[in-house]
Amino acid sequence: MPSMQTFSEPRRIGAYLSCPTDAIEWAVAVQAAELASGGVKPIGEILLEREQITREQLKDALARQRIDRLRQCALFADMSDCELARIGEIADEVNLAAGQELLRQDQRGDSLYTVVSGRVLIFRRCEHLEGVPVGVALPGEFLGEMDYFSDGTRSFSATAIEPTLLLKIRYEFLPDRAQLTRDLASGYDHGFSAKPATELPPGDHSGSADPSEEINARTDALIDNIVRRACRVLQADSAGLFLIEPESGDLLSKVTKGGLSRNIRVRAGTEITGWVAQTGELANVPEAYLDSRFNPGVDIWADYWTRTVLAGPVRNPEGQIIGVIQAVNKTRDRRFTREDEVLLRAFTCQSADAVASCWKAKNKRV
Repeated sequence: MPSMQTFSEPRRIGAYLSCPTDAIEWAVAVQAAELASGGVKPIGEILLEREQITREQLKDALARQRIDRLRQCALFADMSDCELARIGEIADEVNLAAGQELLRQDQRGDSLYTVVSGRVLIFRRCEHLEGVPVGVALPGEFLGEMDYFSDGTRSFSATAIEPTLLLKIRYEFLPDRAQLTRDLASGYDHGFSAKPATELPPGDHSGSADPSEEINARTDALIDNIVRRACRVLQADSAGLFLIEPESGDLLSKVTKGGLSRNIRVRAGTEITGWVAQTGELANVPEAYLDSRFNPGVDIWADYWTRTVLAGPVRNPEGQIIGVIQAVNKTRDRRFTREDEVLLRAFTCQSADAVASCWKAKNKRV
């Protein structure tokens, strides 16, 4: 399956400094040597010590970087530079190692966190269960926003999946509660900001030639959002969302390459996605062409080579399987791991409402 899933990585401090490229490269090499010996020194401080920049230049660069990092977060996206600068001045950077805890369910907290780089696993403790994965926070997303309305009592636990950088903002410095409520109600929900796709938003749609076309376009945009996010969560080259057709039980999806699209129909119970939909189990395939369930037809059409596959079912609130999310070709470590299986379960739980919205729209009968 061709890869169309890209996203912007946060820019490093060197992008904000007016100094020669070779000076930046030298500072990066020095930092790597420091890390190898167990030390940690910011690139800006290295350049400052060697008099490549001034203290004022570093201060200005850090402030502009902080503004851009805050603007990555949807909650602050509409704020002016001046407003972001004020928040940036009081935000604290938090660095977590892989496996380090950030939040603990039922404990009190006083801050919201925005993810700058890395990934954070979100899970909840339930009766008789140590922890149930329910989501993943990615760069540009935030944690602890809803706890603001419950006196800071954490509604979930969160742990870094890998080395992660966050910005910590105390509740007292957030926008007023009314504004925050409006922003959250607008759909700033860990990457799924589109409204339910089964109906049009209020307003005059008289100029639309066919309202159903607008609903389909919004549904396709939401599907694209889900697919792109799946790639980021699972660090996969490509991903797909397959929705179940109620009458036949077949799974429907679409692949795009070079401006051309191809609709895919997987017969119920066949291929990897059909097996997942039928059994309700995850499928972790280390060698696709050695698995009897794999169909190379899409690879042939797209001139692509599927090596590894990880697929899992998506259920609606009633527990009915309505679709399958499939990730293809792990971009790191070559194969999907048990940890990736945990992340997929978390992602399918987190994206269930968005997938259900797409499923309803695609199967709505007028």
